Amino acid sequence: MPPNSGGFALIAAFDAAMGPLLAAAFPFAFPGTHALFNPPTADFFRKERESKLGMTLEEYLPPPGSEYEKTQWAKVKASFGTIDAWIIAGGPENKFFGGQAPNYADFYVAATVVWLSVVVSQDKWADMKTWHGGRWAKLLDSLEEYERA
Repeated sequence: MPPNSGGFALIAAFDAAMGPLLAAAFPFAFPGTHALFNPPTADFFRKERESKLGMTLEEYLPPPGSEYEKTQWAKVKASFGTIDAWIIAGGPENKFFGGQAPNYADFYVAATVVWLSVVVSQDKWADMKTWHGGRWAKLLDSLEEYERA
């Protein structure tokens, strides 16, 4: 958010708007996320998610090559299209929500994109990097200087 703007209300609104958009990616992300955890954490993650989903993580992942998978992946792309449109609304030349400098929203989206790049299949990540003029791969490249403390 803009410096000294007292933007906590904007942050809360942004977080609330992002939740439903990112939920579209969960069927593709949860199985890969689960696979990264050590056994106790993996057990906890599985139990918590499966109790909320009412199905196994494997059942939650759309069957590869199915029409359902194509439909669900299109929803993920549409969600990121909404985010892309928000950035463009600030000015077509903007590469960040904050214009030419990143802010909270950019780091939030970038963290999500990094997570997805790690946990979705390689073909899904390769596809995602091409979306919206390559915005998501470019976002990660442009924030690379912030990757290390």
